[in-house]
Amino acid sequence: GGDAWWNAILEQIRSCDVFIVALSNNWLQSKPSQAELRYAQALNRPILPVQVGPVDSVRVNPVSTLQIIDYQNP
Repeated sequence: GGDAWWNAILEQIRSCDVFIVALSNNWLQSKPSQAELRYAQALNRPILPVQVGPVDSVRVNPVSTLQIIDYQNP
């Protein structure tokens, strides 16, 4: 407890080679998750969306132009 978690997340994004999105309706509704994605995009990190849960509309989401890997039933 008491860690500066947001700064730690941003540091991890800065040091990553690929930003993996665990795509689901919960992720789409999460403001921090959307901020993380925008930050990764601003840093020109490759984005790899992996669908891990239901998504109401694949077309209306910030990674809809990318190929999405379906990992709902591994």
